Amino acid sequence: MWGAFFVVVDFVCEAAFVFILIRLVVVLRRHGMRFFSAEPLRSVPRPDRRSLMRAIRRGEPVPAEYRGVARQWARRQLLGRGQVWIPILMIPVFAGGLRGVLIDPGPMGQAGFWLMLAGICLIVVATVAMWRDYRVAVRLLRDSAPPA
Repeated sequence: MWGAFFVVVDFVCEAAFVFILIRLVVVLRRHGMRFFSAEPLRSVPRPDRRSLMRAIRRGEPVPAEYRGVARQWARRQLLGRGQVWIPILMIPVFAGGLRGVLIDPGPMGQAGFWLMLAGICLIVVATVAMWRDYRVAVRLLRDSAPPA
């Protein structure tokens, strides 16, 4: 009974994952961007990039020479808002794999359990970081919008 349930959950999560990726590619193409294009911040030298991201995340003023790059980064983050759901959809897939790992009481089963648990923790951290960048992008575009 539970085996069929986990198969259905895995199928639904993977179908949603594919739907989000297709939607993301279509939205980026519609706005003139490619899915596997270089990040806008790649044009900024590495030390300046770190200080720029720190300023953006803290809500501090962005240096004038990097305002355009910061707005491009924020626009890309907003267009890719579906990416936040991808790690969340992977949690049930990992949880479904945990069931199979728990059946095997040997050392491989134990290692698989801890690897799956670590994977779920990494997914949660990645989701929080992606959501933080999304919220920062919303704030950056709202605060740096030209006056009407």
